[in-house]
Amino acid sequence: MSATINANMFSRYFNGCPMFNIEGFTFPVDVYYLEDVIERTKFEFPEKPNKTSSWAKQQELDFEHFIGPHVRKLKSDRDYSSHTIRQISKSESEEPCIELIQALLEYICRTDFDNGAILVFVDGWDMISKLCDQLQNCGRFPSGRYSIFPLHSMIPTAHQRKIFERPPPNVRKIIIATNIAETSITVDDIVFVVDTGKIKMTNFDVKNNIETLDSEWVSLANAKQREGRSGRVQNGICYHLYSKARLLELESFKKPEILRKRIDEVILQIKMLKLGHAHPFLNRLLESPSTKAIDLSLQRLNSLAALDDDENLTPLGFHLAQLPMDPQTGKMILMAAVFSCCDPVFSVAAALSYKDPFHIPMGKEAYVDEIRKQLSNNEKSDHMVNWHLSLHMLDLRGHKIIFGVIY
Repeated sequence: MSATINANMFSRYFNGCPMFNIEGFTFPVDVYYLEDVIERTKFEFPEKPNKTSSWAKQQELDFEHFIGPHVRKLKSDRDYSSHTIRQISKSESEEPCIELIQALLEYICRTDFDNGAILVFVDGWDMISKLCDQLQNCGRFPSGRYSIFPLHSMIPTAHQRKIFERPPPNVRKIIIATNIAETSITVDDIVFVVDTGKIKMTNFDVKNNIETLDSEWVSLANAKQREGRSGRVQNGICYHLYSKARLLELESFKKPEILRKRIDEVILQIKMLKLGHAHPFLNRLLESPSTKAIDLSLQRLNSLAALDDDENLTPLGFHLAQLPMDPQTGKMILMAAVFSCCDPVFSVAAALSYKDPFHIPMGKEAYVDEIRKQLSNNEKSDHMVNWHLSLHMLDLRGHKIIFGVIY
């Protein structure tokens, strides 16, 4: 049961098992795309220098391939001005643009006087931080009339709860969030959704044997979920900041996690449950990881001495399989116990397995960097900084550090 599940695929996998569709009630949502946004705001994308790399040139060619027929159709239909057609023909229209988001927010606030809350979807913390700074410093969104809230998993829970509070009369709430607001939470007073169409996803680069965190286009399932955030308690409006041509290029669903991450832990669980060799078992999955991805994980587990050459679980591997973390971090903890250096290593492992212990308030990035330098004791290691942080749960220059959160 899921809002974004590919139910037909699951049904086929389980021998055509029946499906039950229970329609939830939502209010009508008017959906608009980049063409409509530019038509209303008269926004113009700034010209950028020509890209010279082969990758950038290929991106340009791919863009021209699908935008060309769409532009010709718009010209023949004559539903949009020449300015709008000219703007969506630019490759810059495919990139997240803070100025465009600001122009759209100004348009919404200028034309809607009911002070309905606005939810803006962006791809990550960097974009949240830049957009918050832009809105707070541009002079168009004074604090007396607008409440601007960032929403990200790294923000303390106590701060996240504020987004559910109704603002005072004549104050409009603007929430700038990542995909955490797609399905994890529901803010019931959202009327407008602004969707940049981007999402950050972890992927496993099999060719280079590394995990990456990249910004990429959402799937149609994600886009539908974002639209629905605005139709919970009343009629809503969703603005997608990508063209109808890009909409046709979106994939239906994102890849499952087993195709996007290393499967070291999965293989350890297979061995713990005595399910046989990794390749034949994983090939029976609904969507199987590539042979290369399986081989790379087997090689790493072998190098960690968690598996022997015949894929048998070693005593070390047995213990690693029982730890709720990746095998490398797990081995680090076990070795710390052997060499009696648990305190620093456990602090480092907690930071690696959970999230950055530093919360960086908006506008205080430089101050937090200074705190990091003080905690480092001139050691050029993030791991040592995290350990020193665990030792300094006390006042530092008048600011309390409590469980790694700077206030």
